[in-house]
Amino acid sequence: MKKHKHSRENRMLLLLCFVLFLTTLVALLGPSPTHDDSLHFNSDAPLSLSGWQLRLPDGTLRPVSISKTLTDLPKGPYTLVNRLPQKLMPGATLCVRASMQSLSVAIGGKTVYTYGEDAVARGRAPGSLWCLTRVPEDGAGKEITLTLDSPFASFHGMLNPVLLGSKSSILFHLLQHYGTGLLVSVGVMLIGLVLLTIYALFNLAPMRDRRLLYLSLFAMTASLWLAGESRMLQFFTGNWYFITNLSYLALMTFPLPLVLFVNAAYTPHHRRFTHLLGHAFAINLAVQVILQLVGVSDYFSMLPATHSLLILSMVSVTASLLYETVRHHNKEAQEALASLGALFFFGLLAFFSFLLGKFNALAPYTSLGILVFIILLSIFTTRRFIAYTRKAREARYFEQLAYQDLLTQGKNRHAYDQDCRRYFSPDGASPGCWLLLFDLNKLKMINDTYGHSAGDEALRAAYRCIVSAFNASDTSYRIGGDEFACILPRATRADILTGLVRLRLLVSEEDTRTEYPFSVAAGYGQFDPHKWTSFAAFTNYVDDHMYIDKQLHTDKHSHSEHPEPAK
Repeated sequence: MKKHKHSRENRMLLLLCFVLFLTTLVALLGPSPTHDDSLHFNSDAPLSLSGWQLRLPDGTLRPVSISKTLTDLPKGPYTLVNRLPQKLMPGATLCVRASMQSLSVAIGGKTVYTYGEDAVARGRAPGSLWCLTRVPEDGAGKEITLTLDSPFASFHGMLNPVLLGSKSSILFHLLQHYGTGLLVSVGVMLIGLVLLTIYALFNLAPMRDRRLLYLSLFAMTASLWLAGESRMLQFFTGNWYFITNLSYLALMTFPLPLVLFVNAAYTPHHRRFTHLLGHAFAINLAVQVILQLVGVSDYFSMLPATHSLLILSMVSVTASLLYETVRHHNKEAQEALASLGALFFFGLLAFFSFLLGKFNALAPYTSLGILVFIILLSIFTTRRFIAYTRKAREARYFEQLAYQDLLTQGKNRHAYDQDCRRYFSPDGASPGCWLLLFDLNKLKMINDTYGHSAGDEALRAAYRCIVSAFNASDTSYRIGGDEFACILPRATRADILTGLVRLRLLVSEEDTRTEYPFSVAAGYGQFDPHKWTSFAAFTNYVDDHMYIDKQLHTDKHSHSEHPEPAK
C-alpha cells in the first residue's frame, strides 16, 4: 500500500512537471495577442537597407551581399557604401550590429557615429553591440558609409543587416527576434532561485546531499551566459564591460557547479577525475581573468582553452557515466547520463556551429540544451529529494522513539542513561548537578483493582506533576515501570525544596480527582565528583532516600515531609 502511494506521488510529480513545461512552451512559442494600436508602439518592420557596395583600395566599388562574410579582404578597415532613401520619416534611426568589430558611420561625408576604434587599435576585442544612431534631418538621399574592422579573422569581413526606421520599430524588431533568448535566461534564473530556496528551506546539508545547491548554481550561472548571448543586455545596462564580457565569464564559470553536481549526483568507482576537472575549470577562470585585466590577451582569444576543457569534461563524464551504468548498473548514473546526454548533445551542436562561423545558432542550441537538462534533472533530483525527505522523517521518527517513552511522551531510560553520562561523568560533571528519583506508589494495586487503563493514567499524571513542579520537561524521564527521574544541572537547594513543595501540592490535587490513591515518593541528592567514587554509588544513595520517603506514603492521605539527605 505504501509503495503504491509513493508510485502515485511520483506520477503526480511527473504530470505536474509536464504541465509546467507545456505551459512554458505555450507562453513562449504560442501566438501573440492582437496588436493594440492604443499602445502607440510602432511595430512596423524597419527597412533593411540593400544595395551595399565594398569600396576597394583603388576606389572602385564592388556589390556585396549583407549577412555574408567577405573572405577575400586584406587585413585592416574596410568600407561599405550605400545611399539613403530620398524620403525619411522624422527621427529616422539607423541600427547596425557590430560583431566584435569597430564601426564608423558617415552620412554625406560627415561622421555621425563611432564605436570600438580605440580597442581595435590596441588589438583588443571591442565587443558585440547594437549600434543605433539618429540619421541627420538633411540625410535623405545622401551617401552613407560604414567602416568596419576587427582584430579577429573570424569576424573580419562579417556583414550584418543594416536597419532603418523609427527607434521604436527597431526596438520592437529586436525584441521579436531576440527577446525569447532573454526570456529563457530569466526563466532559467528563476528556476535556479527556486531550487536554491528549496535547498535552503529543507536544509539538505545534514543529509550530505548538495545536488539541489549545485543544480541551482548551475542554472543561475548558465542563465547569465544565456543573457549575455541574447543580444539584449545593452537595453538594460550601460556597463560596457558587463555587456561584452558577461557571456565569456559565465561560460568559464557554469561548468564548475556542473562538475560538482556530477560528483555529488552519483558514486563512481573512479571519481578523482571530477576533482581534477573542477580544479582545471577554476584555474582556467582565474588565469583568463588575470590575463584579460592586465591586457596580455582577451577572452575571445582564449576561448579555445575553455572549449577544450568543455570537450574534455563532456568526454570524461560521459565515459564515466557509461561505465557506471553498464558495468555497475548504477541507477543514479543512469539518471545523470540521460540528463547530461541532452546537454552534451546540444552543446556539441553549438560548438560545431561556432567552428562553422554560424554564431547566430549558438544561443538557440545551448538554450534548448540547458532547458532540457534542467527539466530532466529537476524531475530526477526532486523525485530523489522526496525520497530522501521521507527517509529523513522516518529516521527522525525512529530516533525519537529510541529516546521517547510512548506512554508519557517524555524521555525514556535510554535518554536518561545518555544524559547521566553527560552530566555526571567524573571528568565532565556539572558543578552542583542534582538528581531526583521518584516512584509512583501502589501502581500494582491500582492496576489490579482499577484496571491497567487507570494505572497508565496514573503514570501519565505522575510524569505531568514532576515536569510541572520542577519545570524540567527536557530533563525528566520515565526510567522504569513506576520509576521516574529528573536532572537539574543548575539548581540550588532552595530550588529543589521549592519544587518538592509544588510537587506535593500537584500530587494532592491529582489525588482528590482520582478514585484510586495517588501519591509519589521522591529522593534527591547533589552530585560531588570528589565525594562519590562512582555514579552507581550516588544513585544508590538517592534511591535509598526515595524509598525512605516511599515508606511514609502508606496511603493517599499521607503527606509527610521529605527527609533531608545526609550531608
